[in-house]
Amino acid sequence: FTVTAFADETMQGLTETNVPHSENAAAAAVYNLENDMLVYSHNVDAVLPTASFTKMMTAVCAYELLSERLDEKLTVEYSMIKDATGNQVGYYVGESVSVRDMFGGLLLRGANDSAYLLCYAAKGSVSDFVAYMNEKAQTLGMTSTVYKNPTGMDAEGMVTSAADSVTIAREFYSIE
Repeated sequence: FTVTAFADETMQGLTETNVPHSENAAAAAVYNLENDMLVYSHNVDAVLPTASFTKMMTAVCAYELLSERLDEKLTVEYSMIKDATGNQVGYYVGESVSVRDMFGGLLLRGANDSAYLLCYAAKGSVSDFVAYMNEKAQTLGMTSTVYKNPTGMDAEGMVTSAADSVTIAREFYSIE
């Protein structure tokens, strides 16, 4: 699915006559965060794998728990990063990493090892952090979402919808 914003060559944005084609997308949502308006939707309640959009919820939850500790450092242990696959910063065991740098890795590089380290910094374990993510999803009314990990890597039963993804995007955008 897609949660994005579009503008035409005049930067006028979407109109009824220039809506993007979504026939190849299982679901899509175009939401204007500036004026809090759903501009376009296609199959927004379809339940689909979460993919990397999970990292937005990871960032929201981690920031909620760590915003006052951005300069705090965590020493990387093998147990903290052993399950991180896919895109990574490449932290090494014994390295001291600030919470701020973990957010940088997560949000700028989409790094899965950063997501795992944020879990340990915020809640002491991945399982406790993922439970917190699911609680947050329920609090926000995200009824189609279930998280199984903080990265969006495929996991059985880990799903969301475009509508729920708009909700987390709105929450992310609201962080000052």
